[in-house]
Amino acid sequence: MLPKRFCVKCGIEESEDNPIIDGLCLNCLLKERKIVEIPSIIKVNYCKVCGAVQLHGKWTEPLDFDSAVIRVIESYLEKPRGLYSYVEKPYVSNIEFLTKSSWNTHVRVEISAFIASRKVSQKYDVVIRLNPTICPRCIMRRSGDYTVLVQLRAPKNLLRDFRQFIKVAEKHIPEEVALNIVDIIDKGNNVDILFYEKGAANKFVSILKHFGNFKERRSFEEVGIDRHGKKRRRTVISLHFIKE
Repeated sequence: MLPKRFCVKCGIEESEDNPIIDGLCLNCLLKERKIVEIPSIIKVNYCKVCGAVQLHGKWTEPLDFDSAVIRVIESYLEKPRGLYSYVEKPYVSNIEFLTKSSWNTHVRVEISAFIASRKVSQKYDVVIRLNPTICPRCIMRRSGDYTVLVQLRAPKNLLRDFRQFIKVAEKHIPEEVALNIVDIIDKGNNVDILFYEKGAANKFVSILKHFGNFKERRSFEEVGIDRHGKKRRRTVISLHFIKE
């Protein structure tokens, strides 16, 4: 028969519902120790023009304050690490706003986990600090600058087919691609789309070629010097609409 174990803090005897772990019962353990380590302040850049948030080096789609705070928590606390080996599968189970969402928002984050096969929870107060700035997309939009130019061209005798194709294709452009468009210059059978990122432009071209027939030509043009002193090149993708 195994000897009885007691909590060194409160003296309660070990039971099936209240196991002894590291000399502490489950209730005392949760009072004495944090189950995960969470920063008290999380700082991120927030575009004051469009509302995009910079998370781990990448900018999101435009978000309001509430959505931005939630996205920051989900991103930075996606996989919280337990402080002890007996803390298993910790995760964010609830988020409570303690103040109105703004540039500095106080939230209470509830973390749930499993200890000795029993679900436990702790609450942590965190400040989400949004640093007002302007994202690169908005800077480019304001300056009229861009990284990739996609030129759509169609002969006048195919203008009706071309415009019909555009109506169909634009319904299939995903949001992350649309957000990368700096400007659109539409002159009927000549349409120029200016992109912030090359990856988004390439995805846009792939979608167009899925729904229509084009002859593609790529070229580059030098547009000055970047901040590192290297020549900056802009990609030009010309797509000439043809009929099957």
